[in-house]
Parts: sequence; C-alpha cells; structure tokens
Amino acid sequence: MPRPRKKRTTLKVTLGRDGPSWRLRWDRGENRVSVSLGPTSETMAMRKAAQIQAALTGGPWPEWALAIPRVQAYALGHKESLRARDLGDLLAGYEGHLRRTRISDNWRVTSLGVLKELGRFAADRGEPALEDVSAATAQAFVEHIPGSPPPFLKGRKTPRTASTANRALSIARKFYKWASRIHGLGANPFDGVQDLPEADIEQVRYLTLEERSEVLAAADEDPEGLVIWLALIAGLRRKEIATLEWSRVHLEPKVMKISVRNTKTPSKKKRKAAHDVDIAQVLYKKLTAIPPARRRGKVIDWPEREPQWIYQSNLLIDRLKKRILARGEEEAETLQWQKKTARRKWAKDLAKRVEWRVFRSTFCTLHLHAGVEPHVVASWIGDTLDVFLTHYVEHIPHYNDDINAVDRLYEEQLKARRA
Repeated sequence: MPRPRKKRTTLKVTLGRDGPSWRLRWDRGENRVSVSLGPTSETMAMRKAAQIQAALTGGPWPEWALAIPRVQAYALGHKESLRARDLGDLLAGYEGHLRRTRISDNWRVTSLGVLKELGRFAADRGEPALEDVSAATAQAFVEHIPGSPPPFLKGRKTPRTASTANRALSIARKFYKWASRIHGLGANPFDGVQDLPEADIEQVRYLTLEERSEVLAAADEDPEGLVIWLALIAGLRRKEIATLEWSRVHLEPKVMKISVRNTKTPSKKKRKAAHDVDIAQVLYKKLTAIPPARRRGKVIDWPEREPQWIYQSNLLIDRLKKRILARGEEEAETLQWQKKTARRKWAKDLAKRVEWRVFRSTFCTLHLHAGVEPHVVASWIGDTLDVFLTHYVEHIPHYNDDINAVDRLYEEQLKARRA
C-alpha cells in the first residue's frame, strides 16, 4: 500500500534571481506573490526570505515587507487585490528576462522604451497598470505612433513611421506573452491588433563622388578619421567598426579583404555569422600606412561598452561637420564673389546630410552605379539579395559599356574578374 503523502501546512518561499536583482515568490495560482528585492547581496536576500517564511508560519510580518502593497494585501487577507501588479516590478522582471536572451543592447533598450511609452499612454486613458491595458487602448497606442516624435529622445522631433509602430506592436506582443507565462496575466490585448500598412521604402540618401571626396578629406584632419574611411570605402556599420580587430584585416596582396562579424543577431538560415569585404586600393594604402607595431588588437581604440563608443562616434560626426564647413569657407574665399555663396551653401547642405546611415548607403549606391553586380554588394554588407534589392533596386543601372561617368571604385578588382 503506498504511503500517504504528507499534507503541507505552510507555504514555501522561493528565492531566485532576475538578472542582477533577487526575487521572492510564494503561494500559487492567481494569488501568487512575487516581490523584487533589487540588486542586494545574497546574504541579505536569504535573510529576507527567512523573515517571509517565518511570517507565513504565523510570525510577525517585517516592516520592509508591509511597505510593499502586494505583501500588505496578502498579510491582510485581501487576496482579490493581488492580481494588480506593479508596473515597475513587471518591467524590472522583463528587463532581467531580456538580459538572458541573445539580443543586442540597442534592441533591449528599445523594447523597454516601448513598454514605458505604453505605460504612460495607458495611464492617460485611465488604465494605470500594464495588466489593465485593453484591446482598444492597444489599438490606439499602435495608431498614435506614426507621425508622433519619439518621447524619450531629447532634441529629436522627426515623426515616426508605420514600420516603427509595427516594431512596437511586435515588442508588446512578446512582452504580454512573457507576462502571461510568468505572472499568469490574462489575454494579450495586442493579439487582435493588425500591422499597419507600411509606405513605400524611403528614398535612399547618399553622397556623390565629389561629396564623398570632401568628407574623406575632412576626415584626414581628424585623429579618428580612419573610422570614416572604413564606413565610406568598406561600408561597415558603426558597431562593426568598433569591434573590428586587426586579426580580421587581411592586407596580403592576393587576399585584400576584411572579415566582418555581423553585429545583428544571426539567423539560422537568412544571415551568416560573418561576411567578407574586398579592400579597395585607396583603403589599402590607408591601412598599410599604419605601422605594423600599431596593428595589434582593435583597429579603432574605442571603449568596449556600446553607449560609450556611440557617444564617441557622435562626437566624431560633429567634428567632421565643423571641418566640412571650415573647408567650404576657405574654398569660398578663393573664388569670385558670385561663386562664394554657392560654395558655402554646398558645404552647409553637405554637413547636414553627413551621418552614419548615409555612409553605408553611399557605399552601396556608388558601387551599383559603377557596375558592380548587386549580389556582390549585398555580400559585402552582409545582407541577403532580396533585402538588398528592396532598398537599392532603383540604383541598378542598365548595364552597358557607356557607364563611364562614375569612377569605378573597384576598377582593379573588376578587371581581374573579367579577364
């Protein structure tokens, strides 16, 4: 005869970690209580867990626990109010969950920013907590994003697009799926929300050959000017440049390529872990001019943490814009008075369009204009051909022998391939 199972008379407190924070859980079902202790020490977390365990067996509740509304409601027997979860606790728990997933820091910050904006939007509509968000509020939240500026970026008033709203919709769906699995929340209010129709792909902005030469000349005057060369001549992203090491730069005459690790999360089928970029002659001369003794470790001596090198790269762009304006002013002084105004205006317009996204678009567009096959350019930047064509299909010329107006950036390599 099987031995009868002993009935548990007390509840067991579970102590776990959510990233850097400690969390206490007890009870089960809809009345489960979850309390975040913050980034405290393990000894203090175990001490508080013991205090809660003693309170559940009939002892007094500690004052620090009664200061938490959910614990106070549990101690007073108001279990119907335990379903109300604090917005900060949910976000803190979800942040810990995101830290354990393989996503970039930029996407993690974006996800939390969307949820904070959703919390404020719902609170203005009389729904103070994320668990109170209704389907109507979810639909209104997605529809209000296009045309509105980002709420957490100071000084940026550019209206957002439908694609941004669809990304926010995807983030909200994942959050409520996680909250339902971990905290037992009800139906996902974003399940019935449809993706907004996205407009046509925004026209690609790029620099002409003359403008590119002007930017490179201004970059030569900066100690970190090699960053601009890598962005314009090799088409690398900022993060790819910040993490690039000399061991992945092959300067042998028969190789001449840069092996770039993809900075976006690799997919099993669509995106590889790395791609190779051929080194142009102008960039080869720039890299070989650096003494071999300095070709150790990272190519660009930027900090490891992403927010720090993003800040440093933004300072580089600001310095580059000032040098472009200064060079335009110097050139205008040597011209006749009729051309001075035009040259100054040309420099101002160029300075306004100098940004990291334009550098990558310039790399792709000028190579297409020079007759390089689209699948080759797509492989250089690490994109699939279908994704690449959605942005640059209009810049593929009708291939013929009359394309000589644009300088062939990879003339030596193209001749060798066709020989």
